[in-house]
Order: sequence, then structure tokens, then C-alpha cells
Amino acid sequence: MADIKLAIYGFNVNVGSAFFDALDGANIKIDNIFPLAYGANQYDAVKILDKNYAIRNPEEFDFAEANVF
Repeated sequence: MADIKLAIYGFNVNVGSAFFDALDGANIKIDNIFPLAYGANQYDAVKILDKNYAIRNPEEFDFAEANVF
């Protein structure tokens, strides 16, 4: 199976939280997560599925790094 590299905008709103809650209960291996948010400089990192991920600005993110959006 191909590596899953997930870019998600809206991780910090209710829909994003619900998505990660559901993902936490699923048996899906995510190799890398790219949380995207405007104002990313206001945050350092976010804990998703027991791992910390740097928050990136979607205007500066290279979408070639992800294969699932």
C-alpha cells in the first residue's frame, strides 16, 4: 500500500477535530500529516494521533508533499 501523506485544512475547527477522532478509532496508517491553517505563525505545533506536527500556512505549503487532501 502507498504511503499516506495527508494535508488537512481545518484541523483546528469542529469538523477537523471530528475527522481526527474518527481516524483515531480506525485502523488506518497515516505516514505524515500536514495541518494547514492561516495564521500558522500563531501556533507552534498540534498533537494529532499522539504525535506533534508543525502547523503550516496553506499559501506557503508545497502540495506536492502530500498525496491526500
